[in-house]
Amino acid sequence: MPKRPGTKTALTPTEREDLFYEFLAGEARSSLLTSIIQMGLPALLADRGPMTEQDIIDALALHPPARPQMAAPAPIREPARRSP
Repeated sequence: MPKRPGTKTALTPTEREDLFYEFLAGEARSSLLTSIIQMGLPALLADRGPMTEQDIIDALALHPPARPQMAAPAPIREPARRSP
């Protein structure tokens, strides 16, 4: 059974689960960092300084993020009234 670092105490199930998900998130963070470097974002920001989202999209020839259209809320209908 895994132990807490520097102790002989076993991890609780919650602590073990937290470590597992932290491990999984590490892969996602690594992939994100790799993608950012490959697209040239650090070099772009180093050359031009702070930029707006739209300036970055234009400079790297990216597609803008999809922004879902907010539908108007449906009107509230009153329940049908029964005849006496």
